[in-house]
Amino acid sequence: MDATTPKFKRKHSNGEKLVAAYWVLGYPSVKESMSIFRTLNEAGADIIEIGYPYSDPVADGETIQDAIQKALTEGVHLDQLWKVSSTIANYSDPFVMTYGNIPFQFGLEAFVEKAKQSGIAGAIFPDLLPEVYPNVLKGIPPAFLISPNTSLERAEFIAQQSQSFIYLITRLGTTGGRNFQDKRLEKLIHSIKSKRNDIPLMVGFGISSQSQAIQAFEQGADGIIVGSELIKKYQTGGKSQVLEFVSELKEVAAQFSGNS
Repeated sequence: MDATTPKFKRKHSNGEKLVAAYWVLGYPSVKESMSIFRTLNEAGADIIEIGYPYSDPVADGETIQDAIQKALTEGVHLDQLWKVSSTIANYSDPFVMTYGNIPFQFGLEAFVEKAKQSGIAGAIFPDLLPEVYPNVLKGIPPAFLISPNTSLERAEFIAQQSQSFIYLITRLGTTGGRNFQDKRLEKLIHSIKSKRNDIPLMVGFGISSQSQAIQAFEQGADGIIVGSELIKKYQTGGKSQVLEFVSELKEVAAQFSGNS
C-alpha cells in the first residue's frame, strides 16, 4: 500500500471492521444533505456513499426511492456531487452510487476524470454487470453486487471483478430492512473470502439494527452498509438520530475488529 491507498482499505488490512453509510444527495434539500454528510463523518462512517439521484432507481426500496424523488425536485446536478465528494475526501472515503446512464450521458472519460479529481474512492452502479462494465469506467474502482441466490461460481467471479469492495446483498429484492437469509449468506461469505480477502466484503440491503450488524459480523463480513434505516431515523428524529445510530454501528464494528 502507498499514500494513494484509500483509508478504508488501510483499515481493512489492519483488521478493522467497517461501516459504510449511504445518503441521497439533495434529500431533503441540497443544503441539508451536505450537513448530513458531515454528520455521517462525525459518527465515524468509514465509507460515505453518495446516492446521486436517478429517475428509475430499480435497486432501491420505497424509502430511498421517495428520497430520490424529493432530491430530483431540488434540481441536483453533478457539480454538487463533485463538490461534496471533495469535502468528504478530506476525512473519509466517498463513493458514488447511481445508475449507468449518468456517466454515459456525461461522457465516460469526463465522468471518471471528474470523479478522480473529487477524491471519489469507488463507484456502485447496480445496473451494470461486470461483463458489460466499460473499461474506462473502471478508473473509479467498482463494487459489484452479489445477491444471495447467486451460484458460488458466479459469486466468486463477481468478487474477482470488484476493485474497491465486494457488495454482498443480504436478501433478494430492493434496499430496506428485512430478515436476513442467514444460512445462504454465511455460506457465500466464507466461499468468497476463501478465494479473495484483499478487499473488504461488505454486507448491505437490510441492515436496520445493531443485532443485524452483529449477525453480519458473526457470519464473517468485513463491513456493513446502511442506507434506508438512516433515512427512517432522520424522518423520525432528525440528524441526532442518524448520528446515534451510525455511532452505535461503529461500536459494534469495533467489538469485532481484529477478528478475521
